[in-house]
Amino acid sequence: MRFNRKIILFVLLIAIASTYSFIFFNNTEKIATTGDIAFHFSRIKGLASVFSGPINFTTFNSYGGGVNFFYPYLTLFPAVIFYWITHNLILSYMLYVWVLNVCTILITFYYGRKFFKRVDAAFLFSCFYTFYGYRMIDIYQRSAISESIALTIMPVVLYYTYRLLFEKKNCVIPLAVSMSLLIYTHALFTFMSVIVIGLLFIGSLLAKRKKKENVLDLFVGMAKAVGWTILLTAYVWYPMLQQVLHQSINRPFRTNLQERGVNIFESLFGAMTNDLTTFTMGTIGVVSLVLPLFFLKRFERRERVIYFCAVATWFLSTNVFPWFLFQNTPIQLIQFPWRILGFQVLFDH
Repeated sequence: MRFNRKIILFVLLIAIASTYSFIFFNNTEKIATTGDIAFHFSRIKGLASVFSGPINFTTFNSYGGGVNFFYPYLTLFPAVIFYWITHNLILSYMLYVWVLNVCTILITFYYGRKFFKRVDAAFLFSCFYTFYGYRMIDIYQRSAISESIALTIMPVVLYYTYRLLFEKKNCVIPLAVSMSLLIYTHALFTFMSVIVIGLLFIGSLLAKRKKKENVLDLFVGMAKAVGWTILLTAYVWYPMLQQVLHQSINRPFRTNLQERGVNIFESLFGAMTNDLTTFTMGTIGVVSLVLPLFFLKRFERRERVIYFCAVATWFLSTNVFPWFLFQNTPIQLIQFPWRILGFQVLFDH
């Protein structure tokens, strides 16, 4: 009986993800004109011949750009396999988005159950996470497919980070593997994740008074995870490092972080109206911010910390935060403060 329930739940999650995948793809002509889709189509088509050489001359106006040196592509490769089979970029993209959404809802359910210890909580978490406003914007408006893939991997990274830092579990290898997948997906999102993990690491040191042995164990565990990650991702960073050391790399433009932050009132209004043409957390996100206010007294310390992180990450996405202070620092690499909503989606649910 329990086995049948698992099958029913498994099928239900796939059905939800499938409906979510194709309901937005009712007009294939629009798909070809959204956000960064032309860039990613060129990446997929170029990767189709990657085994014959890293430089591809059939895309990007036959320029022969070395995009693969700087833009990791391992997790995009299933789309390339679909392209080999279908010879149709739009169909390949649609199939890949479907696979991505199915993986997202199943992964978040699996790790949600491990974290919450409840099936119902895990089910709601997986559905809310998959349908989150910013994630929908990433896929269907911006066509930022690599960042969307990173959003699928990120819950795994933060779960094992939490286990290692706060529950003192030996999660070095799972953390290193999941972090490596993130690096093989999106370098900028990896940079942001490193900052978040660093803050969690500091928070774990300050949370309670720890014995010297426990502090040492934390440092050793994180050092091992970093070491394994560096080793596993040499295929990405070594060629990139070679290019950076042997030629000057020019950035096309620098954004003004303060100007790119979302107006706080537009953020709230866009979320309440579920306006997916703006960079918001969507209706689910704003409900997840407001509803817990009525239950804060019942929350355990862990839930309160998570809620604080949800509020903080939303606040950081707005122009109320003094982003001008970080304009001339490495933080400027994030380009758009609303990218932080990619982390708010996790804490918010």
